[in-house]
Amino acid sequence: MALPAVGQRFSQGSSRGTVRYVGPVPPTAGVWLGVEWDDASRGKHDGVHGGTRYFTCRIKGSGSFIRPTNKVSYGSSFLKALRHKYVGAYKQPSPDERIAYSRRNLAEIEVEMPNMDAVAKRAEKLGKLREVGLGGWRRVEGAEETAEDQVEVARAYDDDEEEVEGKKIAETCANIRWLDLSRSLLPSWAELSRIAIGLRHLDTLVLHFNRFAELVEDSDDSIQSGAFASVKDLRLDGCVIDWEQVARLSWHFPNLEVLQLGSNRINHLGGRPDVPVFPRLRMLNLEGNELHEWSELAHSLGTLPNLDRLILSSNKISSIGAPEPETGKLFVTLRHVSLVDNPIASWSDLENLDRWVAGGIQSLSIGGDSCPLTSGVDSKDLRPLAIARLGRLEHLNGAEIKPVERRDAELFYLSTVQKETGFSPQQHPRVQFLMDKHGVTAATPQEKTDAGTLRSKLLTLRVHLCRAAPTANAPHLVQLVRSADVDLLTTVPLRALRTKMARSVGLSGGAKAISALWALLGPHIDAEQATAQALRDEMRPNDAAAAAAAEERIVYEMDEAGKDLRDYNLSRGDEIVIVSEDAAAA
Repeated sequence: MALPAVGQRFSQGSSRGTVRYVGPVPPTAGVWLGVEWDDASRGKHDGVHGGTRYFTCRIKGSGSFIRPTNKVSYGSSFLKALRHKYVGAYKQPSPDERIAYSRRNLAEIEVEMPNMDAVAKRAEKLGKLREVGLGGWRRVEGAEETAEDQVEVARAYDDDEEEVEGKKIAETCANIRWLDLSRSLLPSWAELSRIAIGLRHLDTLVLHFNRFAELVEDSDDSIQSGAFASVKDLRLDGCVIDWEQVARLSWHFPNLEVLQLGSNRINHLGGRPDVPVFPRLRMLNLEGNELHEWSELAHSLGTLPNLDRLILSSNKISSIGAPEPETGKLFVTLRHVSLVDNPIASWSDLENLDRWVAGGIQSLSIGGDSCPLTSGVDSKDLRPLAIARLGRLEHLNGAEIKPVERRDAELFYLSTVQKETGFSPQQHPRVQFLMDKHGVTAATPQEKTDAGTLRSKLLTLRVHLCRAAPTANAPHLVQLVRSADVDLLTTVPLRALRTKMARSVGLSGGAKAISALWALLGPHIDAEQATAQALRDEMRPNDAAAAAAAEERIVYEMDEAGKDLRDYNLSRGDEIVIVSEDAAAA
């Protein structure tokens, strides 16, 4: 039995690993293989036995010694694996067999030769393949070894296959655009490049859970020149690859636009200004790593000229400090950041994130069980608070923020801040801007003192009785019967307020006669403000009230009786419309 070379990949049952040592291990006799398992839980040590180090491991405790037996598979070539999956087992006749066939008469050939038309059609199928999946898989533990275990991709070509700069692969399957070689037995980027050099149309390369040998130099001559030039999407989850190795890959993937590096134990992104890291990269996914230092991350990635999406979910980022005054423009093209399941604890961290991004953060994903900030806020309050604090945000957790929602969120935020005692501009940097924007005045000390009293929870609203639902456009009210002002407790569920509102407008039948309730929000312009605005606009003061009334309001149905007025974001100046078919008889 031929012994494997150091660095060669292998599989044994459902497990995979890399040979790190071949030789004796005293005091036992015979040859041992020192191996590093892809699954570290299979290991027993770090390559040290009896006080002697025989090899080293990337992951602590992932090494062990095994005997070289026929249960250890070293895989096969790319083309053999491809044919096995997409054509089926077919043994190519040897030259002697082909000669023997040629000496027979036509009748014998037609009887004894295999169905060459079918073989030709199946071979032609390979040339039409655009998406190919040859990634390894986990067999059920204890299952018998099958023929598939012998055709896992371990190399570009076998010794009995001809190779001329990928020509054989190019002739066989040149149309492949998407290739999955996850969990393969390929040992290095150099060996992978011998496959890719023949796939000139390759766009997406999926390589999850591989264990490639580390690149020693940026421009490794063993990698086929231009082999990865067409690749735009590279996926490397679980490959135990650090950022320095990623930076070296940028020399070989000049046109990369999407890079996925999840679960690689990356804990820092040490900057290397001499390396042109992926100048065309648009999306970088670093989910499930161990990144914790935002400033280092920002200086390493902030200069990527085309980065649009940055996924940092499930890392260890607990704080984001404000950028230093001398920090230049970073993240010029960045629009989306995901910080789901990071231990972010303060709103100021998100506000500082907005300052780091040159154009302001426009799309954000936040939350998860590991995020103290979101777990410490009422779920119904989280979204409006985040919207109000981040003025340029357009999408939150995948949902679009429309102008109406932004207005409601900002007013809700202001009402929340007004109740705080002794808040500082540092804690709420946008408050003054929002107060000016919405014409809200600061609460007096007495108002803050009274915030917890029953009187403070009373809200005076104008209630309209109509025969039909309001329209979305001004003047909104349809078939108005009568109106009245009524004081309502903001903390009482809507179902408990229906009777009082029906009585205030004289609706016979009381709450049972109400078919629907609608809210009219805004524009929150009182008579004094309207008159002042009219004078600025050179209108007659008598027209001020009409101008205010004509301004469009936000209209929506209040269809959940269990909610209170706070849930519907009603405040002073808003109105409620009661719709009733019995309104005419009232």
